[in-house]
Amino acid sequence: MRNGIKRHVISYLAIGLAAFALLFFIAPQNVRATSDPPPMVTIEAELNDNLFTLKRTCLDQNCFFVLEEDQTGDFSIKRAHDKEDEFSILTRGSVSRENNRIRIQPDPYSIRYKDVPFREDALVEALKVLIQDDISDIKPVLLQTFEGWARVGRGASFTVTPYEPSKERELQKDKNRLLECFFNEYERKGDWLIISEGNTREYCYPDGNFSRSINYSHFTYFLLTNIHQLPTYIGQLPIFHLVILILILLGVVGFMYHLIRKGNFWLFLKPNKTKVILVVVSGIILTVIFAAKYMQPGPAMSVVIGARIIDYLIQIYLLICVIGYVIYKLKNRRETN
Repeated sequence: MRNGIKRHVISYLAIGLAAFALLFFIAPQNVRATSDPPPMVTIEAELNDNLFTLKRTCLDQNCFFVLEEDQTGDFSIKRAHDKEDEFSILTRGSVSRENNRIRIQPDPYSIRYKDVPFREDALVEALKVLIQDDISDIKPVLLQTFEGWARVGRGASFTVTPYEPSKERELQKDKNRLLECFFNEYERKGDWLIISEGNTREYCYPDGNFSRSINYSHFTYFLLTNIHQLPTYIGQLPIFHLVILILILLGVVGFMYHLIRKGNFWLFLKPNKTKVILVVVSGIILTVIFAAKYMQPGPAMSVVIGARIIDYLIQIYLLICVIGYVIYKLKNRRETN
């Protein structure tokens, strides 16, 4: 009976060791992203065809904004008082009749050009005239966005498109692909969907060159804290990652159960001379590796690198604790026998 209990204890230890090893040694997944583009609002909607019959048409009551045709036959939204020979001319947006699409971007120089005040409410009014569909539900969002542009000249990019159940299902499906660091967030506003692009998972960290890598320990913590949604997420995980995830979760839960049941939690975490030396050596090695990988990083990246090193050292310490605890239990077992 006693040998059976010992074998049971060792099995928990073996599972725990395998779980922490997988958690630490699994290769991170790199996800490439393009450089951060300037903020843009894209609106997909039915346009008022009657406005395209003239070369130049006022879009709001005071004619702050006009719809104007250029030499190539394309239309754009401009501020009526901008002059062609001034560097501060602002094309507030391009209009595609073929695709029923409007793209609007801020120009910090023109926004701050005092002789031509920027009117956010007039731009929203202009869009209301240009778009056939009712934009009342998204009007507050547009106004808030344009006001942000006027203050700082930048902001988030998003797309506004008519609501369709199939679009919402596809967006939710993409959002549930947890192993992709970048995803599109969305929100329904009446008969519209507002899609925010380029959002980053909370368990991903910058990895240089506008890429992100998954931190699998943070990923596991994310799944544990969102366990109520696990059935939805599991369907989006490849079988290889799913097997690893199950092994990690079973190993961590089983190992923690063993420590608590035996009252050995502090014995497991207790620092000693060997653990401290190994962690210090690991910290030096990691610092050298990151210093070679990121030559002269900026202040923001230095903070990220420091946080990553600390995170790795925590994982290394836990792995050392597992190995040390297994050695301790095996030694006690031999002495008992």
